[in-house]
Amino acid sequence: MRRSTLPALALAAVLFSTTAPASAQWRRLGLQGGIINSIAVDPSNPSILYAGAQIAGLWKSTNAGETWSPINTGYTGDIATFLSVDPFLSANVYVGSNAGVFQSVNGGATWAARNNGLPSTVIVAMAVDPANSSKVWVSVNAPGGGVFRTTDAGFNWTARPLPVPSATVATLTVFGSNVYAGWANVPFRSSDDGVTWTIPYPDILPSAVTSIAPRTGATELEVGLQQRGIWRSTLSPAAGWIDSSVGLTSQRISKVIVRPGDPNTLFAASNAGGVFRSADGGHSWTPTTNGLANTDVAALAFDPSGRFLYAGTGDGVFVLDLDDVGCGDPSALCLNHGRFKVRVTWEVVSQGTNGVATPVPLAEDSGAVWFFSPNNLELLIKVVDGRAFNGHFWVFYGALSDVAYTVTVTDTTTGAVRTYVNAQGTVASRADTAAF
Repeated sequence: MRRSTLPALALAAVLFSTTAPASAQWRRLGLQGGIINSIAVDPSNPSILYAGAQIAGLWKSTNAGETWSPINTGYTGDIATFLSVDPFLSANVYVGSNAGVFQSVNGGATWAARNNGLPSTVIVAMAVDPANSSKVWVSVNAPGGGVFRTTDAGFNWTARPLPVPSATVATLTVFGSNVYAGWANVPFRSSDDGVTWTIPYPDILPSAVTSIAPRTGATELEVGLQQRGIWRSTLSPAAGWIDSSVGLTSQRISKVIVRPGDPNTLFAASNAGGVFRSADGGHSWTPTTNGLANTDVAALAFDPSGRFLYAGTGDGVFVLDLDDVGCGDPSALCLNHGRFKVRVTWEVVSQGTNGVATPVPLAEDSGAVWFFSPNNLELLIKVVDGRAFNGHFWVFYGALSDVAYTVTVTDTTTGAVRTYVNAQGTVASRADTAAF
């Protein structure tokens, strides 16, 4: 069915995302409100992003995801399970979808179907050889594993079936001269361009394989499973599988990805638990969900530098800046992408007590603080970019307390400081539309 609009997918400017002090936080980007199944970053120009939205088709951003435009001319799919940009020629883009393989040679302006030789156009998995972008592997919903390979950018496909009678390969990965295929709960490997496939591991995994992540310079292979977390084994000689799910709060893994240039840092996407990070080569994991408004994550993609990680979720696209440490003050709210540091001190004069308020991040531009208990918020504060209206950043706060307090807002870019004082016994709010 051709689509013309997706009511749930809003392309307005970003109105909500979350940040937090002193650590990297996810930030919502402009493509929001729809289910995102795939993401790709142009290796030659990291400001160019592609996304596949369920039902709404394909989208492109030329400003690192802040705004998006539909790019569906010639594309007839509804669910794009895979997107890849040619590392040698960025105008060359591949899509695997429920309507087959499509290729664009003009950066997504138009698309052409590339399905000659495929017995099915339901593309379940896809992998482009990073050393030769004309060589592409796909798995289709067909008997015998359904693995096919092209060496001419999809104009012709040749069967490279697994030695199994049926079932669909759920994931494909090209790593050097090897191709890995996840079939049911068995990872296969081919070292001869898919002519023969072997099972290099001595035991079978406890759940279906959804993602395979070899690591450059490492001796281990990580795999994500549909229902049983993440497991690892040595690459060569292959050993048994070891449960590597320490720290995972969700066992439903959809994707495992390695940070470029850093084989010991991995990220895993979950269908129900958001995103997890490993700093020890996949041996243990830590939830990385702050600011992620939707924890149903289907896609992950790095920019070529490894600094920015993009996530496709059930509610749009988010980005994580791994170099972002907020505004460097754990006792402050870091608002407006961390540019403004908001610190609040309080005093109860009658009791002779005082302290520093604890920040509670709520959105990219907004937050709250508490004085005495995390169950009792005292102030709501926001710093808004109003430069389009009057050339200034605006500071607003709403009071929920008559305690004496001082709000100090620092522009970490210019060093400018604004201070707002509330006297004991006063319940007051403030709107400063010429603050910075």
